This record gives sequence, structure tokens and C-alpha cells, in this order.
Amino acid sequence: MMVRPGGVLSPERAAAQVAAHARALVAEAAAANAEALGRPAPHDDFVNGIPAAPYESVRPGGSVLAVFDLAGDCLDFVDAQLKAHGPVLTGAFRASITIYADGVAVGSPANALAAAEVVFLATVPYARKIERGESPKAPHGVFEAVAALAQARYGNVAKISFGFREPVGGSNALEAWASGHSAKEPRRPKRRQQYLKDVRQPAVVVALR
Repeated sequence: MMVRPGGVLSPERAAAQVAAHARALVAEAAAANAEALGRPAPHDDFVNGIPAAPYESVRPGGSVLAVFDLAGDCLDFVDAQLKAHGPVLTGAFRASITIYADGVAVGSPANALAAAEVVFLATVPYARKIERGESPKAPHGVFEAVAALAQARYGNVAKISFGFREPVGGSNALEAWASGHSAKEPRRPKRRQQYLKDVRQPAVVVALR
């Protein structure tokens, strides 16, 4: 959100008016974000391009810019919803949910904020069955539903989609299962195709803007 001074007022009066108007708009945006998120969203102010400068220091041709950080909330939401919607029996499914920031596994959403693309996926071999609704505890799947929820809520912050991705760096349990399952195919080309299919897991893909 950006506000610029203008008109025929003196620079001081114009700056004061812009500062007051900017404060009102930032407060309005903060209230709307807090209502949507259930908690305040942090933001950084830039006046004439200077971080945290007083609003009244805005000069003719300059601007007041408030940048709200909603990316962190978006990633936290996806992570929390995947765990909330994931079926619980042994806890292995939820524990296997892995976050990749630009292809590198990270421990939490907070470590993925600087990435251009963030991928969430589960590395257990039966994740595809759960996504097909074969678990009575998740009859509508998990990842596609969460992607739709997140896109509806954070579509103005990021492009969020459902797809299939292979764990970066591999997953021993998944690779071992995929190797055994694909070995049942008598023909080598088919075997390779089956293996590549088996290691691709349901995923929520977040492209941060």
C-alpha cells in the first residue's frame, strides 16, 4: 500500500496530510488482516524508501509504503492444516510431512520465508492411497483439499496448487517400497515407469509472490 504527497499545499502541510492519511489506511489494512488471520500481521514501513522513517518525513515525490508479511502466515496455515487433516493411527503420516524451500528440506515454515517455491509433501509410501480417499479417517484426501483452502485464503499472497513431487534427496523408506513395488513389473521400461510414479507424492506447492 503506497501513498504519495501532492497538490498545492506547503511541503510541511502536504507531508502532515499524507502522514495522517497513510496512518488511517495502514490501520485499516492491519485490522482487515488481523480479522482474516485471527492475529495481527507484522508489517514494515518505508518512507521515501527509508525503513521505519517517520511518516511526517515524506517529501514531495516521495511515498509512504507499508509492507505486510503474510507469507509466513500462509506457510504456517498450510503446515497446520496438513497436520490437522492428516489421518492419525501411528503418527507416521504427520511426522513424514516434509517442507522443501527451493528444493532444500527445511525444518519449519519459518525457514522457508526467503524461498520462491515451497513444497509440502509426505514421504510415507501410502500417501497416494490416502490422497485417493482410501483412509476412512481422510475420505476426501488431504493435500488437494488443503491446497484449495490455502488458495482461497491466501491467493492474493501466493499461488498455491496441488500436484505431485518427488522428495528431494530421496526418502529411504519410500525408495525401498517403490523399488520393491516396481520390481513386480516384468518389463524393464515398465518397471522404471512404475518406480518414477511411485516416488512422486501428493504435494502442496506454494509459489510466493
